[in-house]
Amino acid sequence: LRLHIASFKEEASKPFANPYQLLYRHIEFCEWAATGDDNLGSDELWHQEAGEACSHLITALFQEFSEVKTINGLRWGEILNTFLDAQIVRPIKYTHPRLFIWGMVESRIQQADLTIIGGFNETHWPQIPEIGPWLSRPMREQIGMNAIEEEISLNAADFMNLVTAPQIVITRALREGGKPTIQSRWLSRIEAHLSHHNLPSLKKKKNLWLNWMNELSKAKDSLYLMPAHRPAPTPPLNARPRKLSVTRIEELIKDSYSLYAGKILNLYPLDRLEQDRGALEFGNLAHTILEKFVAHIQQEYTSDTPLNDTHLLYLKRLAQDELKALNLPSYQEDFWSRRLIRLCEWFFIQDNKIRPHIAHTYLEVTGEYDFSINGKTLTVTGKADRIDKLKEGGVHIIDYKTGSTLPPETNVRLGLAPQMTLEALIVEKGGFDAFAATFVHSLQYWQISGRISAKDPKPFLLENTHILKDTEKLLYSIIEYFSDSETPYFARPYGNKYKTSGNYDHLSRYAEWSSSGDSIDE
Repeated sequence: LRLHIASFKEEASKPFANPYQLLYRHIEFCEWAATGDDNLGSDELWHQEAGEACSHLITALFQEFSEVKTINGLRWGEILNTFLDAQIVRPIKYTHPRLFIWGMVESRIQQADLTIIGGFNETHWPQIPEIGPWLSRPMREQIGMNAIEEEISLNAADFMNLVTAPQIVITRALREGGKPTIQSRWLSRIEAHLSHHNLPSLKKKKNLWLNWMNELSKAKDSLYLMPAHRPAPTPPLNARPRKLSVTRIEELIKDSYSLYAGKILNLYPLDRLEQDRGALEFGNLAHTILEKFVAHIQQEYTSDTPLNDTHLLYLKRLAQDELKALNLPSYQEDFWSRRLIRLCEWFFIQDNKIRPHIAHTYLEVTGEYDFSINGKTLTVTGKADRIDKLKEGGVHIIDYKTGSTLPPETNVRLGLAPQMTLEALIVEKGGFDAFAATFVHSLQYWQISGRISAKDPKPFLLENTHILKDTEKLLYSIIEYFSDSETPYFARPYGNKYKTSGNYDHLSRYAEWSSSGDSIDE
């Protein structure tokens, strides 16, 4: 902790500190601290709506602070809090496409079919402006400032604009912070107006809704409220796939319903409109950069040539060129650029370690093999990120992962993460056209995330182990099991044990049946 906080602490202790450097050191420390024991990495800082809003603010502050020479570093906490407190974070993801949460400025320029006004209590509607300790009302008038009452008038105009929507719902909390609240004076005026003209009272309407809610709680035995059961479709044999990739087989083990929905029903999730490029796009970018770099090095130099700073500089330039080609928003490009720099430096070290043992490297190579048992055949396909042919014989398979966590070695050995062991089986059976059948010396995951938490890869040594034989037995049992027309494609058979989310959870109604007791492991 002392090592990572030292630079930030030093800047923050200066009475005349450079704000740009101070902010940079602060963000550097926060990204390290966000890594934590769970190795989630600095991405957690910029995750979801709050992180995105913060990243916009930090990018703007960097631009502004580049023009400011010094500030009092001892008051840095107060300065930064002033900027952070002014930010408003609204949820924008995972909401209905026709549902919007507006502020007052947004509500002035557009209207909705149904408008819901929240927090209709005194001090919120209207917001009572503070005069402040420095200027009295006459003093404000003398220097030409607007009267305090004008803010209440603007608040009233906003309210009138909202209540002219075709339909409107006014809501308020009866208690706030554990204390009773007072309804807005405007709401009291509305209720008085309704009663004066013999119109239905708001209180009667409220009681009607409460009665409806109470009636719902009495209908537990209704067929319409019966929770869904775990889906277990049994498609006919001629509809079941006979060719699967190694990643699909892992999906078949952990959530066969997802494979049923995607591979048999041909239902695929659509990208959200105008969504930012995320983990998938960063992973594709990282794969492209490393593939081009390794191909260039292999073409221009021999495997005995150790990499030096010139090669590292070439890798960083290649990464920046590929990043620029994506035309990302400036704030996202800045954060991805820093991740790519860390990734290049990490990859440079790892690649240099194994280069003396490599005779040739095969990149993005595909292979397939037909596995048959009792007349039932399944073609397994695989696309390896990288296969290194070793000088001492055999090959070494590397899979690039950009996620924050890697499959545990236990899951690999138990067959719950069979992607690489299945690729190894295809190698040993001669399923890759790029080279002849040979033995697999080891498997390795490389965490190319660009995170500070990325660790040195540890190889899974296959010599003197039965892991490939166990994987082959598991594969044959899967072939026989799903070759029975009565075998269902269960949704999430292990619950959250090996999979926490999926693209088809809403289709299988996982949230409904998993909370109703129908989530016992199969």
